[in-house]
Amino acid sequence: MTFTLKTGECPAVKLGQETLKEAKCVKCLGFYLDRRLTWKDHIKKKRDELGNRFRNLLWLLGRQSTLSLDNKLLVYCSILKPIWLYGIQVWSTTCKSNIRSIQRAQNRILRTIANAPWFTRNTEIYHYLGVPTVIDEINSYSPKYRERLVKHPNPLAHSLLTVERTRRLKRAEVLDTVQT
Repeated sequence: MTFTLKTGECPAVKLGQETLKEAKCVKCLGFYLDRRLTWKDHIKKKRDELGNRFRNLLWLLGRQSTLSLDNKLLVYCSILKPIWLYGIQVWSTTCKSNIRSIQRAQNRILRTIANAPWFTRNTEIYHYLGVPTVIDEINSYSPKYRERLVKHPNPLAHSLLTVERTRRLKRAEVLDTVQT
């Protein structure tokens, strides 16, 4: 797998005399990396894993459970939250629709935990439970990650902070063709 924005076939990668097969998505250190590093596959798999784990714990966290709200939140924070929180410093650069996907799953889980009726706003649920949203978590972890990179002794870590933006649209060419 090569990480590029170019379309078409990737050159073959060899390990010794053996050609490695190409994959659209690979798993490395718990991250699902796709060809264009959009994190779409990672977010989808984590959202599915979060849903499956929540369904398994529904007897404990559901509306019919006699467990106290504090204990339900403790189960959520210790079992469910780490599923989507792992590596948030890295995958938080994904597009807003992927982040909203995780946010919707968290909304559904917390609404069930709090036994909130359908007309209760999500902001009220988060305020009542004292749980930060996905965006709040991203905003709290990102500065800490940047500080660690600045203080890191490896000079290559400093280069991670300077992001070169690749323009996907060549606006100058598009404008030239429209004007002629």
